[in-house]
Amino acid sequence: WESYRERVSSWQLLIEKIYHRLEKKSIPLWVRHVIVEGYTNDPTYLKKLGRFIGTLRNLKALDVLPYHSMGASKYEALGIPYPLAHLKSLDRKDAETAKRHILDGIREIRAEING
Repeated sequence: WESYRERVSSWQLLIEKIYHRLEKKSIPLWVRHVIVEGYTNDPTYLKKLGRFIGTLRNLKALDVLPYHSMGASKYEALGIPYPLAHLKSLDRKDAETAKRHILDGIREIRAEING
């Protein structure tokens, strides 16, 4: 989890600026989040993600997708080591569980905002 946060933290402010700019321009937002075991499947992280995206009035859809290794063969064909080879593919149930955590965060923050 910490290594994921280190890699992503430098992008977080930029992402937030982009999201809020889209909101300001009333451009619909469709969030797609990939669940990767050990990186993006922590319930606390998912709820915080939901609280963030729940503040965006232009959110139109949320897709939560399980990680899969289908891209590994492309790396192999190119002779490039696949950097995620150590990860296992997840199933739809993992994504559904993660989506529930995100939706909990969305509902929670919207209830706070709307009183």
